[in-house]
Amino acid sequence: MKLNRPLIYAVLTLGGIFVLSALGYLIWENGRQRGELEALRLKVAGGGAGEAPAQTAVAGAGAPTGSPPQANKKELERAEEGFNPDDGCRDLYFRIRDSGGQSPEAITENLQAADASVRYAQIEKNPIPFYGKPVAINGRVFQVQEFQAKDGSYFTDVFMYWGNEIMVASIASQVPFVQGDRVVVIGYLAKHLYQYQTIAQWNLSVPLVIARAVIKPSEASKYRRARK
Repeated sequence: MKLNRPLIYAVLTLGGIFVLSALGYLIWENGRQRGELEALRLKVAGGGAGEAPAQTAVAGAGAPTGSPPQANKKELERAEEGFNPDDGCRDLYFRIRDSGGQSPEAITENLQAADASVRYAQIEKNPIPFYGKPVAINGRVFQVQEFQAKDGSYFTDVFMYWGNEIMVASIASQVPFVQGDRVVVIGYLAKHLYQYQTIAQWNLSVPLVIARAVIKPSEASKYRRARK
């Protein structure tokens, strides 16, 4: 049987076009799915608390829930006056001051009263019912911001991971910790979420603890053993 070469060429050409089209579609689909995953990652990075900016934003490398926060003018002004957060936080600072401050006895008592059943999602949903509840939270430091008041005292905001989520501990003193350090925050839950903006322009709202102490896990273990 005599082969029809033009027909064979046409079939091979169509077959090649089909294969190339299929490869092109797979590459496009893979890119689309990667884009959707990246968009989802950024949405998670925003914690559902804010809207993405018009331009593409990339969260901080290795940060499960966002990039480093930026101090704003109002925060600095409040810090200069002697109190960084507000909305009930003053009362918690005074409560800490008037109940022993950072003395070993006060830290031990705070640890003993800490509610280990409180979950991040509960506070993020609505912090008001948890206002003033004593907590002791293990975490890893993400970033530390220090503010000096006019009287020379310090207030420090410790951004840290509670599990894989970011929270903030605000304490009326300096702390010796830096990014990556493991710590235990001992104090009381505020009645509002701490709001800040990341370098990637995400507006985030995260749980806030007014801290009595921010210490090493080994120190916390000593306090726990001492109370038994």
